[in-house]
Amino acid sequence: MFIGVVSPTPVAIPLVSRSTVGAPRRTGRTQGWRVVGKFGRHLGQVVRKDVQFLENRIGKGVEWANGALRIPQLSKTLDDLIWLRNLEDSNFPSFPRLSWPQPFYPELSGVDLFVADLKAMEAYAYYLYYLAKLWTKPLPEVYDPEDVADYFTCRPHVVALRLLEVFSAFASAAIRIRTSGVKKFYMSSMDKSIGGDVAQYGFGVVLKETMLNLGPTFIKVGQSLSTRPDIIGSEISKALSELHDQIPPFPRTLAMEIIEDELGFPVETYFSHLSEEPVAAASFGQVYRGCTVEGINVAVKVQRPNLRHVVVRDIYILRLGVFGAAAKDSKKKK
Repeated sequence: MFIGVVSPTPVAIPLVSRSTVGAPRRTGRTQGWRVVGKFGRHLGQVVRKDVQFLENRIGKGVEWANGALRIPQLSKTLDDLIWLRNLEDSNFPSFPRLSWPQPFYPELSGVDLFVADLKAMEAYAYYLYYLAKLWTKPLPEVYDPEDVADYFTCRPHVVALRLLEVFSAFASAAIRIRTSGVKKFYMSSMDKSIGGDVAQYGFGVVLKETMLNLGPTFIKVGQSLSTRPDIIGSEISKALSELHDQIPPFPRTLAMEIIEDELGFPVETYFSHLSEEPVAAASFGQVYRGCTVEGINVAVKVQRPNLRHVVVRDIYILRLGVFGAAAKDSKKKK
């Protein structure tokens, strides 16, 4: 059973005049308010139509640019280059975990010492071969901290770029909170419907937008924080709770490409219809309403592009931060 969400059309609410028969002198003011109300509603409808027109035009322009300039293909090629996916070997052999050889044999001399040196050189050569093969090790399908650490040790630039992105996002959020007058901005629109400290709610809104921009892992962190008003406060929790149902979807063209890559055939081979817009969007994917060529109604869930690499990278960075903070705290206690 599928539930369609129908967006309501704007309903004009007539203004109720307080003028009475015994007070004819207020009729002009009442009519003036009615004229202003009608003009405001008309202006709102015009603005909404203009926005829809611009969105449609911009969307068509983006689709044309993607097709003509092959932007998705270029983006994927650049992404593969940054992540060094061309070096990955799906048949990576299983190596025992090695460390740098440290031979030490003071009791040997003569021929025995020479033979031991040859074995040490062999150990060094094997270790260098092991390090070279690590570059071809793919990201593990099952999360393992040591294997993930090996993967990102060979890709420090990926971690550094992400750290720079995270730092920039939170620095920008801090500047917004400091300089843009978040409290004044939200006071007029939120004061009547949001109880408590409006400034705290505004801080939560900025934090929510930052989490959205940083992607799936941080959205999950924000969703978890929203369930703990005892830690972050009720107003911040209200703002972050919007992360549960206000996740923007990714483009449909990209979703169709992911479906075709997974199936190995064009979408039309399996589906006679797929909805133009997703019926739901979450941090890790989005859902389309569809119908198979056999006439069966189905829900097609599409995972966000490059999700596994992105999530594992962010978890690795969070682990580094947590363990770094724990180590620093233990040193202070000692």
